[in-house]
Amino acid sequence: MPGNHELATTNLKILLLVFAVVLVGALCYLVWTQNTVTDTTDYANSNIKSANVDTSTWKVYTNNQQGYQVSRPQSWPIDESDPTVTSIGNAPAEPASGAVFITLNKNKTPTEVFVTTKGNKPDGCTQPSDIKLNQHQGIKFVCTEPFAGSTEVFYVVQSAGYSFALSYIEDSSPTDSLTQTLETIVKSFKILK
Repeated sequence: MPGNHELATTNLKILLLVFAVVLVGALCYLVWTQNTVTDTTDYANSNIKSANVDTSTWKVYTNNQQGYQVSRPQSWPIDESDPTVTSIGNAPAEPASGAVFITLNKNKTPTEVFVTTKGNKPDGCTQPSDIKLNQHQGIKFVCTEPFAGSTEVFYVVQSAGYSFALSYIEDSSPTDSLTQTLETIVKSFKILK
């Protein structure tokens, strides 16, 4: 009978060891998730900055060559003169407040787009935060240009083999309605491919 007691003691030790390992693993996971911050807002379905925009008369613009569509105010022109950049807005010929720019980046991830953009913006950019735009994973970051008195807001979403950067420029005192319109255009963006 002493053999059964030793077997029971060994089994109990193994059971306690397995329980301890599972408990430590669960605690490590909880600590890790508490320290990880991810912006999981689905910007296409959120009401941030676009609650007062009437889109009932907007048109849907579809770019079949690049494989996306986006909604825009009916009176806002489209400029496709550059095959990799489409601009929608009041001043499509040059970067200016009041336009959304959609740039196709072949073979670049959103992070690579951020690194390239940050390198071209000596005054710096915020660290990117993870976002979801119409179910597409991506990042959002903001770059400042104090000499121009503006900031540029970027949303970069990933698709197979390429990414799209949607950006708009805010001058030092943007109107709420313009910012809301620009944000609503960005939130309407959908990849078709």
